[in-house]
Amino acid sequence: MPEGPTAGQLTVIEQHFKPLRPQIEEVLHGSSMDAQALIRSVIWAVEANPQLAECSKESILRFGMTTASLRLEPNPQMGQIFALPFSLGSRGGRLSGV
Repeated sequence: MPEGPTAGQLTVIEQHFKPLRPQIEEVLHGSSMDAQALIRSVIWAVEANPQLAECSKESILRFGMTTASLRLEPNPQMGQIFALPFSLGSRGGRLSGV
């Protein structure tokens, strides 16, 4: 069983979201969720599924923006939307998909 992501990995993911915060706020305008809540939910999803920490930061950001545009919360306990890690096979790397 893979170990969970380190606090440093989670901080790096959160830092990658910072420049996108204005776009997330724009997409979430009128929603009950704000950008910080969405970012926390994405971080929580990565914490809940250690394989997501192996995914590219770009794919995690895309997942966050997709959930924002769909106005779904990526909270594993709510079950509205899930990130699924998958391998690129021989090309290497991992991606998260919705």
